[in-house]
Amino acid sequence: MLMIIIFQGLLYAVIAACMGMIKMRFGFDIFGFYISFIPIGSLIIGTFISKIFYDMLKAREIQIRWIYCITSIFFVLISYYGMKYFVYYNTYIDSLMEINYVGIGNHISEFYNSDTGNSVTFHEYCFQLNRGSEMIGMIGGNGYSLNMPNMGALLEVLNPISLVVMVIIMFFTAKPSIMYCKKCNKYMNEKQVFIFNTGDNFANTMLEKIEQCTKDEEGVEILREVIRVNQELRGTSDEFVVGNYNYCDNCNQLYLVLIRYTINKQGVHKKHGIMKKYVLDEKFFRLIIR
Repeated sequence: MLMIIIFQGLLYAVIAACMGMIKMRFGFDIFGFYISFIPIGSLIIGTFISKIFYDMLKAREIQIRWIYCITSIFFVLISYYGMKYFVYYNTYIDSLMEINYVGIGNHISEFYNSDTGNSVTFHEYCFQLNRGSEMIGMIGGNGYSLNMPNMGALLEVLNPISLVVMVIIMFFTAKPSIMYCKKCNKYMNEKQVFIFNTGDNFANTMLEKIEQCTKDEEGVEILREVIRVNQELRGTSDEFVVGNYNYCDNCNQLYLVLIRYTINKQGVHKKHGIMKKYVLDEKFFRLIIR
């Protein structure tokens, strides 16, 4: 786990450094991309960086856990402000009051914000100065006024919030619904074995049979019958249950997972999570070898 977290931190740091270099070299700041007050740039970066990391975990059969979501939030915030400090540290202003990143003129910290009267510290740079506007002046010289004094602070609050929101959303999106085999350190296989409508006597009978099969010595035959008569939906319904096997080929662990779905008026299926999960004995395993 420690090595994964270290790799995660390095990944986020490299991406942040690249974005800082792009801003200084080409003048393109993706975090300055807004539609109205919606920080599109932050939403894109939060999605992109989280997807890369979670896809790497899935590709290596590493379980996606809450600890990685928490560390992602930590690293994405550190990387964001690290990138901004990297740019701030390399920001200079020449005699024509133009910004450059190659050390020509005076460092931005030697200027002041004419609206607040404060020297341009990193905090002032982040929360007060509006990107791309003339609002700074040499100490003792002429200053510039800020047209929208609160804009810089507002945008600076929205950016990190958007990053965190997208990290959390991508965690839930990327996390597989398939169970994880901790013995073999891999995601289990999944196979749908039955499906039936809910809300009638037939469905109640099926649920009772499924409950019974995990306790009865003849459970294999009971479950086999449930599977045989529920290969497809009976009639129309706006709610149904899907029964899936989650199983591991290496250690023969086997689970029966019941998942509830609904269908809206547009015909779109919506998954409502796991209704129940049964641990099945190894004697059931032959049912999935068909």
